[in-house]
Amino acid sequence: MAEKILIADDEPSNRKILGRELAHRGFVVDTAVGGKEALLKMDSSPPDLSILDYMMPDLSGVEVL
Repeated sequence: MAEKILIADDEPSNRKILGRELAHRGFVVDTAVGGKEALLKMDSSPPDLSILDYMMPDLSGVEVL
């Protein structure tokens, strides 16, 4: 089974490029626009790895950790 990666970033282009590259390498990729959405997704389906933007408008990557 492929590892699941959650990408949380408020920049659409960052989510798209990174998500595409990771999916191309066989990972299951989920994305979130901000920290609050990332936490909701982590609660419902925990990822194996989270890539978090440091500065997001609602919660920072550090706050999500």
